[in-house]
Amino acid sequence: MLELPDILQTWNMWVSRGSFGRQRTHTSMSTIDSHDLNGTTLRRDSTQILSATFAMAQATEQSSSCKINLNPDTAPFNSSLPTLLFLHGWPETSYSWVNQIEYFTRHGYGIIAPDMIGTGGTDNPNDLESFTFKRTASEMDELLECEELDQVIGIGHNIGSALLSRLQHYHPNRLSALVFLTLGYSVPGADLTRDFVDATNEATLAAFGYPLLGYWYFNERDDAAVVTDKHLNSYVQLDALYNIAYGTDITWAPNITEVGALERWLHADGRIPFQNEFLTDTTLAQWRTILQAQGGMDGPFKWYRAMMRGYNTADEQALKLSTSPIVTKRSLLIVGDNDPIAIPSIQLNNTVPYIPFLTVRTGTDLDRPDCST
Repeated sequence: MLELPDILQTWNMWVSRGSFGRQRTHTSMSTIDSHDLNGTTLRRDSTQILSATFAMAQATEQSSSCKINLNPDTAPFNSSLPTLLFLHGWPETSYSWVNQIEYFTRHGYGIIAPDMIGTGGTDNPNDLESFTFKRTASEMDELLECEELDQVIGIGHNIGSALLSRLQHYHPNRLSALVFLTLGYSVPGADLTRDFVDATNEATLAAFGYPLLGYWYFNERDDAAVVTDKHLNSYVQLDALYNIAYGTDITWAPNITEVGALERWLHADGRIPFQNEFLTDTTLAQWRTILQAQGGMDGPFKWYRAMMRGYNTADEQALKLSTSPIVTKRSLLIVGDNDPIAIPSIQLNNTVPYIPFLTVRTGTDLDRPDCST
């Protein structure tokens, strides 16, 4: 049998365990299949990425090995507290967790916050197999092994929530508890192909008056990054993408959910006013800098191509036959009260029947003083 070589997949991640925090790289070994032999890996300039995310760190470290000893610094690290694994969504990087990293580090928790494959300082392979949930869950397992962590509390947002579900299914011993933000639990066999997107859009158009996933068709296109990155250095389409992804004015929904609307929004350089302290021109500039350093949106869009083109299908079919959908660990679901895409009722329907020890919170709940228990 032909011995296939290994490829080095370099992951960039934020690590805080017994120190204030460091941006660091980890090189994983992923055995490639025969269809990967024609592909190449686009290497990130880690120096650029680390510089772009420097606001998160007091210092940076890089190594091809995970054996890095972090010296205790100013954070009150408490080894009796769990380590938190943060899995970001689209169109994000680990920088999206900057406020959570600061808060939980200050309170003594350990932090692992990787840039997902294709984003930030992590590699952007050409092959879409690298953007499958099973492959990425195995990478997460390896990263935790590398950090000598047996268990973590997993926290996922958006696509990161789907990945968190698969980490639970493929490597259940790694998670002591699960936290889903906006997007709920994904049962084994949930395969987000084009047929699924078509059916979802048809059903939600009938139920809510608009298709929830109209923007997926644009995100899946081979030329999507050409549109968003057309003026990569002048910020035009990138700023419009940030505004439509993070803007807090609920009236923005038709500009992304309707089929073709996202592309029109980008070409028109649309804007939505920021309405809270966590979304500002400063956070936009930081996000933009990271996107420029990572080479634009090609990597993030590959997640949609992999999902819609069926790269997860065989894995999902096998998982459905082999794995119970029930999760008996303590879990938390936080939904947005008025989220027009990750509609709370849908997320509850996808999650509550399968997780008996589930706590549900909304944005309104989080403003209440008694919700900390």
